[in-house]
Amino acid sequence: MYRRGRGPSAAESTERGASQQVGLILLFGLVIIGAALVIGVGMVALDSIQMQATGEQETQTLRQFDQDLTGTLNDDATGSVYLEEGEYNISNSSQIRITSSNGFEELSNETIPMGTLTQKGESGNIFGYQAGGIWKNNGGSTTVVSRPDLRYYKDGEYGRIDFSVTNLTGNAGPGENTVTSQKSTTSEVDTPSQGEFVSHVEITVEGTQYHDGWYRFMSDEFNATDAKSDNCDFDVDVSFDQNLICHDPGDQTVTVIATIDGNNPFAHHVGIEPTIYGGLSADSIDSINGGSYEDDLNVSGYSNHNRSNASHDLFTVDSGFELSDGADIEGYPVINGQIDPKFDSAVTPIGYVSDPNFETRDANRRYTTNGTDVAHLTDSVIAANMSRPFDSHEGIDSEIEDSALSYLKDHDSNEKVTSFGSGKDSIDESGRYYTDEFNVNSINTSDGDVHIGVGGFKGGTLSDLTVTGENQVYIYTDESVTIGEVDTNNQAGTFWLYGTSSTAITFENDASFEGVIYAPGSQLDIEDHAEITGAVVGGATKIGNNVTINFDRSLRTDVPISDEDQDITVEEARSELDVTFVLDGSGSMGDTGTVTGDYWQDPPDPRWAGTSTLSVVSNETHSLEARQCISWGWISCQEYSEGVEIEPGESFDYSHDVRVKNGSSSTTVTVEYGNDPHELRSDATKDFIGSLNESTDRVGAFEFDTGGKTFHNLSDEFDSVNESITVSAGGQTDMSQGMELALNQPYDPNHDRVMVLLSDGKNSDEDANTRTEDKIEDAISKDVTIYTIGLGNDLNETLLKKAATDTGGEYYPIDDDEELKEKFNLIANRVTADEDITFNVGDIPNPGESSSDYVVNVETQQVRIEN
Repeated sequence: MYRRGRGPSAAESTERGASQQVGLILLFGLVIIGAALVIGVGMVALDSIQMQATGEQETQTLRQFDQDLTGTLNDDATGSVYLEEGEYNISNSSQIRITSSNGFEELSNETIPMGTLTQKGESGNIFGYQAGGIWKNNGGSTTVVSRPDLRYYKDGEYGRIDFSVTNLTGNAGPGENTVTSQKSTTSEVDTPSQGEFVSHVEITVEGTQYHDGWYRFMSDEFNATDAKSDNCDFDVDVSFDQNLICHDPGDQTVTVIATIDGNNPFAHHVGIEPTIYGGLSADSIDSINGGSYEDDLNVSGYSNHNRSNASHDLFTVDSGFELSDGADIEGYPVINGQIDPKFDSAVTPIGYVSDPNFETRDANRRYTTNGTDVAHLTDSVIAANMSRPFDSHEGIDSEIEDSALSYLKDHDSNEKVTSFGSGKDSIDESGRYYTDEFNVNSINTSDGDVHIGVGGFKGGTLSDLTVTGENQVYIYTDESVTIGEVDTNNQAGTFWLYGTSSTAITFENDASFEGVIYAPGSQLDIEDHAEITGAVVGGATKIGNNVTINFDRSLRTDVPISDEDQDITVEEARSELDVTFVLDGSGSMGDTGTVTGDYWQDPPDPRWAGTSTLSVVSNETHSLEARQCISWGWISCQEYSEGVEIEPGESFDYSHDVRVKNGSSSTTVTVEYGNDPHELRSDATKDFIGSLNESTDRVGAFEFDTGGKTFHNLSDEFDSVNESITVSAGGQTDMSQGMELALNQPYDPNHDRVMVLLSDGKNSDEDANTRTEDKIEDAISKDVTIYTIGLGNDLNETLLKKAATDTGGEYYPIDDDEELKEKFNLIANRVTADEDITFNVGDIPNPGESSSDYVVNVETQQVRIEN
């Protein structure tokens, strides 16, 4: 305690001194400790900086090594590289595995060793030079110092991979090291064609201590997403809208799945590369009844899904083609071998052959055009000799049996393939299917392609099938089938049936098929009146009568005729002609009369004409007055109503009479009745006859009104025919009456048959229209081409156009009879012109896009290092 009023005692003074000494000692101690701490921390910082500098120096050593090594990596080159002080090792435990797949099976698999140079320096870090990249491992994780030589990029819609791998072997140490590089090798992992489709590529880096660095690098380079499963299960993970990656640190493995072409159609897995030359390709062609071909076959082609623009097109025969009596071929047969026609067989317009004995073949006439030999084998068969044969079709048995059917059948118990029986009559979803008894009636491809493996067809028949949508249906089978009706809504390329050489395919009588049959080597029968729209490829083929094949030219993938053989023009004299003229003589054609002076006069009897026209033949202007005739019976007009004033050129009913008002005796008024009052159709017909060849052609002339009238039967006596033509105008209209007389003429089988039909087309009743349509069908069956001229202002163009277009002719409408001669001459020039036969295949479409060039380009360099 404190004592007030006095100083400290002696004891208190002694205690205070001792305390001050302790404080000084503590103060000095703290100073010494602080100084020691400062020195210690500084030493640690200096060590860290020194270690960092050492790590940078070691990194720079590998960067310089990479630069020096790159300079020596020439084919079979020798050089040297310098390494700073440190511990080095070359190991060969790492490798990279690259696998390409189409989504159904592995296409290629390549494993490449990645020899690695490791460096352990004073920094304590382990640096590695691997696959062109520099990696740093600090014992806990790996960082990428410089990226390896692996790149993934997009070429349009398709993925591409470039990879350069330097595989190091030997030993390395500080100082100078000798480097020997061997010739580099480049491999393109699967070079896809149309039938080879790469959906994705798997790249796996194995056995590398830098696996976590590879994982980060590949995630970034491929913009990859972590897979759901640990081992990148294709079936579980792949969706094709992103690249996937998985990382297994325990196995030191990183795998990336990179999309190339995406989710591919099953057809590419099957690997079929169809070759479509034209509407029909066969190993041989015979008659359905046995023996050489003796019937009618028409092969045409159309573009842009418009069959109205069809013209002759080609078909191929992979052996000689023998034609019997009566065979009539419309199209371009292209033959590996010779064509052997009988005298009365015909090929229109021309055949192409690859015949080594062509120059010695018997021929009526032969010549060369643009370097290609051409010969008239008969009057009706012309052949051009090709400079080379076309490539034969290869069979697709293994593609169907080993790829398509085996896959679809083996996988029909899981989610990859849907199996169904005969009770399923429609397919509305895209996908893959298998059935042992196909009985489907409708397939909708709106959401994608449909692939069906067929082990059998119910009743052995494929018929009453409708395909809708713009995607494709593919049927794969090795079973035989009879085909009836398949309708693709004029989209033939949406239906494909692939068959093997053991498949027998029969198109039944009157079959109507749209689509493609591709079965090289198969037995193919096409029965009478079958109509195929699309394309058919078969083996030994038998064809019936009146078979028509309409080829969709968008399906063509190649042309069997070389370019030099296509560029020919064969000028051929026209065929001999049988020409019949069928002229309208009904009341609508009319008559002519005149009225002179200023007085009433009955016009000429117009009979049943519908309309009459007034015209003034004078330089003066006159007003015209008409009065209606009230007819009692058919003999004459008994009285008239009050006259009305009309203008020149006005129309009025046939039962009027005419007078000129305020005229003079020199004034003439012409009254014209009907469409051809001046009977110019007679003159036009005679002009047409004058353009024909009396020594080779024949003509006949006929007229119709209510009934038919024969001016002259088919004859080569042109003067006699001309004298017989005395046209008239009266009665009602029935075109069928004149057509029947003309069609019943005894045509010469070696002549082209032409009918020129003149009328306004207005039959008097529906029965006459029906009879006329029947005669059009008769003309088609007799191969008569009808040219129609519609004269007048009130026409039945529908019927006149039908007669022309259905028979392969043309329709010409005219308003004025003064155009008759012009149109008759136009038709005459057309049917009498010499033919220029050329072949123009048109543009070949892109057969379908897939990945092109390379998918994975891998360059491997073997390098040996010796210290």
